[in-house]
Amino acid sequence: MRRLLLFFFVIVNFQLAIGQVWLLPSEKTQCVIPFEIINNLIVVSVKLNAEPLTFILDNGVKETLLFGEVDSLRLKNTSAFTFQGFGIGKPISGLMSRHNRLEIGSAVDTSHHLYVITDTAFNLSKNIGVHIHGILGSAFFRTNGVAIDYIKKKIVIARNVDDLGINIAKYTAYPISIENDRAYSIVDFVTPKNTYTQQKLLLDLGNSDPMMLFAPELENYTIAKPYIRDYLGFGFNGAVFGLKNRISKLIIGDYTIPLPIVSYPDTNSYDRERIVKGRVGSIGNQILSRFYVILDYTNGTVYLRTNRNFKKPYTLDMSGLEIVHSGFEFVRHRVTNFVERGNEGGTTINFSTEVNYLIELHASYVIDQVRPNSPAENVGIKVGDKLTKINGRKVGKMKLQDIKNKLQAGEDKLVKIEIERENKKMVVEFRLEDPLSLAKE
Repeated sequence: MRRLLLFFFVIVNFQLAIGQVWLLPSEKTQCVIPFEIINNLIVVSVKLNAEPLTFILDNGVKETLLFGEVDSLRLKNTSAFTFQGFGIGKPISGLMSRHNRLEIGSAVDTSHHLYVITDTAFNLSKNIGVHIHGILGSAFFRTNGVAIDYIKKKIVIARNVDDLGINIAKYTAYPISIENDRAYSIVDFVTPKNTYTQQKLLLDLGNSDPMMLFAPELENYTIAKPYIRDYLGFGFNGAVFGLKNRISKLIIGDYTIPLPIVSYPDTNSYDRERIVKGRVGSIGNQILSRFYVILDYTNGTVYLRTNRNFKKPYTLDMSGLEIVHSGFEFVRHRVTNFVERGNEGGTTINFSTEVNYLIELHASYVIDQVRPNSPAENVGIKVGDKLTKINGRKVGKMKLQDIKNKLQAGEDKLVKIEIERENKKMVVEFRLEDPLSLAKE
């Protein structure tokens, strides 16, 4: 199951974020916000006009976005709006809503503007496995110092970095440029054939891969073998495909990160004319999560300090499957209740049984993509198959992330899967295989 390259679009020409300010209670100088890491993305709880919602924190998207039906939400000052994504395709119709109240932790914006994607086909939740209502974009970072602790899964925000309650002396500071409310860093990286210095990459919390590069923007760039063609994610204009490989190393200041996985989206999935001048790619959450990160947009600085994840292996699907959450279904279980009676001597004797049925709501998962020449394809798994068991365990009570973990368990691990196709069940076995292993070259 591949990572979600979220979503691979950038909203352009939005002006609503100007003037939006996050306020803290008068007695506080900072706010602590817990988060979850799902599919290598930061997921936070918010309240929009007092309604609890779940958002992804993504500084690669400028504005706040809301997905799907909004009839149950009390949105304010709405009007029809058409906006253009980063990819190649027709503009998207939706709504613009002004002067809403948005809360995250104890921070409040009492005049928050947002955009609504009303097309219900645009559904991130199925790829992530939890209900995602929207995205909190880079405007959140504009006037705040933001510290991200991937180990304790908490974000601390303050008006000034000095108020974060963090000893910045333990961090290394690097300059970033803020362009259109997005943070760019200058880095070096090395491929098997070339060294690229002083390259401009977006620091992108919404990219769940380690790195992404626009190969045509790099001089004499060759995507070295081994590489695979893979499903990278989902955007305004549908599924995004491309290539994936490893490069020799990424160098961020004093930090050297060996063998990061890199995604290369197909050129027909984005418009080169909309790429910020000089940008050649992105650094995603699988690399950022190896650091304690402080983003200071006001002063154009990122502070980094390595955490215990720094040498952790990159998560990589080794099955060839993209599995999505397809909804819920009712499952009936037979339950036997023993009816017992005690005699005068105190001995308990079973006289009879009663049979009842328990109805439970279980998650449903289906195969959405199968990578060519992968272990899963080689045993006959097809798109549209329903996943019912993995390693003998029914998936109905499992989270999508738990299923992914079993498909990333390590090379040569045996996986046993039960699927359902046309009301018939079948069981297959295969061994996980790292498709980007350098040992294969």
